[in-house]
Amino acid sequence: MRSSPIVLLFAAVLVLGACAGSDEAVAPDRVDAVVWLTPDADQAAVDEVREVLDDLGATHQYLDTAASLAAFQTAFADDPAMLGNVDPSALPTQFQVATDDVDGVEAAVVGIAGVLQVTRPPGAEQIAERRAELDAAEARLAEPRAIVVWLLPGAGEDVRDEIIRVLEGAGANDVAFVDEAGALDALRASGRLPTDSGPVEPGQLPTFVQADDVPPGSIEALRTTAGVLEVVDSVITAEAIAAERAQLDQLEADLG
Repeated sequence: MRSSPIVLLFAAVLVLGACAGSDEAVAPDRVDAVVWLTPDADQAAVDEVREVLDDLGATHQYLDTAASLAAFQTAFADDPAMLGNVDPSALPTQFQVATDDVDGVEAAVVGIAGVLQVTRPPGAEQIAERRAELDAAEARLAEPRAIVVWLLPGAGEDVRDEIIRVLEGAGANDVAFVDEAGALDALRASGRLPTDSGPVEPGQLPTFVQADDVPPGSIEALRTTAGVLEVVDSVITAEAIAAERAQLDQLEADLG
């Protein structure tokens, strides 16, 4: 739901996080740019980026999948919802780069197959923007909002009907049940299942109920309802907001 801020924060915490598991021993003394590689980038792509950076005279360090996952788990250790919603195999790997010519690095690597994007560590303006977004999210915690209630695979009609009853009784709008076929399409669209994955046996996939304008109290009650796998909220939780603010405080302190 929040792709660009999450990428920004993820970039920041990995830049500042531990680099155990990287394939180079000496990290740059500063990070001016991060070259992100797609999760499926092969060794040839990694080697090509490394060669280009060497030719440009840029100091760099590569964080492989293990290093990226370790840094992500450390950064979001206090946010189990975030950890649970991210597929480790979908995490991008990265080169941390020290250079006086970020534009030159970006121009040189952007056309390499497997390169996702080049980012710069967030500055004071970006941190301030993210703080404002978190303030707005916190204000919405007290307001009705859209949710998706994922049900455990094989959950019966009684579970579905109870969720719908609770939502409609709370005054939610546009309450709708999505069966396994619809859930399969949604999972493929979200990237949590390959688009070419074959048919699934009945009872193997979670189904879900979606609704708009759900009161906050009902959302919390649904999280502990029998048969509910997960409640995906359009607003991040208070705990996640607090954890991200702590991350931003550290980033701001490191900027001096």
